[in-house]
Amino acid sequence: GSSREKIEGAPAQNFIAEDDKEKLPAEIEHVLEKGYGSFEMTINTADGPAVYRFNKEKLEQDNQTYIVGIGIDISMQKELQEQLNASLEKEQELRKKAETDRDKLKTMFEDAPTPKCLLEGREMKFAIANKAYEQVVGQEDIVGKRIDEVIPEVEDQGYIDILKEVFDTGEPYLGRGEQIFIDKDNEEAQQEYIFNLLYEPLFNDDGEVYGIFVEAVDF
Repeated sequence: GSSREKIEGAPAQNFIAEDDKEKLPAEIEHVLEKGYGSFEMTINTADGPAVYRFNKEKLEQDNQTYIVGIGIDISMQKELQEQLNASLEKEQELRKKAETDRDKLKTMFEDAPTPKCLLEGREMKFAIANKAYEQVVGQEDIVGKRIDEVIPEVEDQGYIDILKEVFDTGEPYLGRGEQIFIDKDNEEAQQEYIFNLLYEPLFNDDGEVYGIFVEAVDF
């Protein structure tokens, strides 16, 4: 925003923002020593401060030493980068909080006194099962297995049909005082339980059922 007469013969520092003035001599010295250089400076322009990236080269001609430079306004790029960095920092904070919350929920889920599990897909594969659920069925490491593989005896009792209906209709099921027999020790000596049951369908972003949350209260 200045005339050529005001620029020619004036020290370069006159056009540098106050915060960057101390950096300029070192950058010029670097170019004189190495023959080239690239650095960023904030320039005072008619429209206000603007960040420029300068590519500089040393030029010797007629026993005179010059520095030839090209400056590119990167103010918008820097602003977008700062916004991106701020967004990434916020995302990382939210992700860290979500991970902390998830770990807390997982601990609460694992240590809950009532049997709980999450079944995924119409195949009813265990995605999560807490300790109380594993104790009821008398098995560990059931994640990834189908419910009819873990407790096949409940199929004849009609409970897998109820789960499939919940999956197909998206309607939850609440059963009170349900009598369930489980072959807990795999010795065909089935143990009787009386449960209040909750089968709660879980929906994805498209509104489709992808799984069922199961909770049982033992009476």
